[in-house]
Amino acid sequence: MLKMVNLPDSEVTSSRTNEGNPGTGGNDMRDLIIRRQALYIRRLGLKVDDLKMQLSQQSLSNDVQ
Repeated sequence: MLKMVNLPDSEVTSSRTNEGNPGTGGNDMRDLIIRRQALYIRRLGLKVDDLKMQLSQQSLSNDVQ
């Protein structure tokens, strides 16, 4: 069974709080897209790690049997 990874969207939320502030880049839509993509990539990485752990546990349990 695939375990879903839910992380807070802190980077996306923090970028929204900087909207309109000079020097923060909050008005640049590209920065928001990059932050969202980085968060998505991090979530995928965590899913890969979780799947690797499940696979190794399954492999260990098969070795015991």
